[in-house]
Amino acid sequence: MSLPPQTTFVGHLNTDLDSIASSVGAAFLFNGVAASASSINSETLFALSHWNIAPLPLFESLPQSYKSKVCLMDHNQTTQFPPTLTSDSIVGVIDHHALQEATLCNDRPIYVDIRPWGSSCTIVAHTFFRIRKTIPKNIAGLLLSGILSDTLNLRSPTTTPTDKLVFAVLAKIANVDNADELADSQFKAKSSAFAHLSPYEIACGDQKVFNIKDKDGKLVTIGFGVCETTDPIILMNRADEIMVEVAVLKAEQKLDFSFLAVVDVINLSSKLLLIGLAERELAELAFEVASSEKGGDESGIGSVYLADMVSRKKDFIPALTSQILSGVFSLKKLTPIAAFTTELQKSVNVPVEFGEIEQTYNFEKCCTVPVRRLKKGGANSPSFRKINDTFASVSVPGGGWSNLSQLNKNEQKSDPPMPLFPTPTPTRRQNDYFLSVALASAIILGFVLGRHNRQAIK
Repeated sequence: MSLPPQTTFVGHLNTDLDSIASSVGAAFLFNGVAASASSINSETLFALSHWNIAPLPLFESLPQSYKSKVCLMDHNQTTQFPPTLTSDSIVGVIDHHALQEATLCNDRPIYVDIRPWGSSCTIVAHTFFRIRKTIPKNIAGLLLSGILSDTLNLRSPTTTPTDKLVFAVLAKIANVDNADELADSQFKAKSSAFAHLSPYEIACGDQKVFNIKDKDGKLVTIGFGVCETTDPIILMNRADEIMVEVAVLKAEQKLDFSFLAVVDVINLSSKLLLIGLAERELAELAFEVASSEKGGDESGIGSVYLADMVSRKKDFIPALTSQILSGVFSLKKLTPIAAFTTELQKSVNVPVEFGEIEQTYNFEKCCTVPVRRLKKGGANSPSFRKINDTFASVSVPGGGWSNLSQLNKNEQKSDPPMPLFPTPTPTRRQNDYFLSVALASAIILGFVLGRHNRQAIK
């Protein structure tokens, strides 16, 4: 089974480089259209510019005719869909994440390619090799950048031998001689943005919501955001104001727990920001935090250092959910004061207003009064944003990542960008070395996967 022509490929809300790059690659592979679920971040903007590929249109802005056949990229949960995407329009899923609560369900067979690899870009590139379709140099480069991003330059615990093999082939096709240098440039582009973003945008920029049922069948909702940076000190110096926004997310989304991890991509460690006792009690169990590392005060507010933990998919979420699924932890087992404060945080009313933040409240008030004082302004203001909008819907001038285009203006190439939806035009003028490497890699991958499947059957 394959995907129908003119399928629209779209990633998750709070979109990232792996989501965008895999969508571009899959659109070329299957003669479809690539779209973005939300405004792109600065790392993605850098990669698109570096590989001379035009930014993708927002899925919400596409005509309805482009929303009738959709393939999900880099996600499978309904909580990460663009707002106007409906399950009955989905014809495929290409992903590398676990199937958890809120996973897509429908009433007919669809194309599904979910593999336990480090990046959705690895899956798309592997499919190019498997069906022996030529990858244009700049798309190969973008897929390579996606792998670099999602595997932290092949250093993340999610990295597999397949990622490394596919990465090596893509590097040959894209003529990348120094992948470390490219990775450094990408990570610096992402890190530099944090100095230009509001605390709201930092807290929401890469946040995902996970629903887990405990042993009593009660749904537990966890919001978990990640900030990957080469300079965590910049973010930790703003921890107080950022944690206010993490608390606001708890109220807006009615979360039971709201976390944000500041990930040091150089030293492969993290600081987990904790906004209250409920988060601290769960984190201490999940991550086995030693008493000497607990820090914070009697309110639970503070942070914990997590060595060798960088991946939400493989480190953070499995550790948290295992405590809940096993029955070791549940909402009933919170201490009375933690249960009281977490319900208080969830019940706070965050006003729906337009305007620009005028005053930043100190963190001590965030657990009871997470509100923002606004300057006068409205929908016509060049810097307005709706206060309770999710980050993904902030696509207006002055909101979200939209102001960051100027950061990379010196990186822009003089050549015109590649058309968004190129028509595949295979050429006979192909690099013999690329063909031999690609075919050999496809054979090796086929053998490895075939062996794996045979062992699974046994």
